[in-house]
Amino acid sequence: MPAAPLSTSRRRDFVDAAEVLLEVAGHERSLDPRRAAISASVAALVTACGRHVDTLPSDVAREALALVNAVDQAAGLHRYSS
Repeated sequence: MPAAPLSTSRRRDFVDAAEVLLEVAGHERSLDPRRAAISASVAALVTACGRHVDTLPSDVAREALALVNAVDQAAGLHRYSS
């Protein structure tokens, strides 16, 4: 069953999380290219999930949101208390 539609602000959270992950990838590129590739891949996954979150199965959408929240917290963006 697809997830309930998200608000525009929550959709923006996916974009923000992907940007943070891409920034991390940029910093990691010179230190550990494999970690940089993982961060970039996770950013692409977050972007795709954000684009299609309303059609994802609810458990996948829930986990994607958990990842977005974890990136928020790691980056010091404590927008939500989940």
